[in-house]
Amino acid sequence: MSSLFHSVDGVASAPKHVASRTLSPEDLTSSNSTLITGDPVDYVRTLKEGTGADIAVQGSLSIVSQLLEAGLIDALTLAIHSVVAGAGRGIFDGDAPKRLSLTDVQNTSKGNLLVTNGPRQD
Repeated sequence: MSSLFHSVDGVASAPKHVASRTLSPEDLTSSNSTLITGDPVDYVRTLKEGTGADIAVQGSLSIVSQLLEAGLIDALTLAIHSVVAGAGRGIFDGDAPKRLSLTDVQNTSKGNLLVTNGPRQD
């Protein structure tokens, strides 16, 4: 997943699928953006059945949690920052326990960790 986008141009040209409760299709300014309508889990399931690049989710605890529960996540990369927030919502709040398998750990130049897990194969 870390090699998904090799440049800023790669990010700009990648198709984007936007999940929002407040935006309309007219609000999307990028020509390669699509607003997800209906159930986001069904939408991602359909994307995964097609051909194309990896699917990355950024900035939505709710979507990640739903996709994890539905078994649609092949790799979960968490950025761990050396900050104690003290409060806030956790990514797995209220979810049933999930067994994961560590597949990669990277230490960034700023001292953060990028920890990648996949589904555990028992």
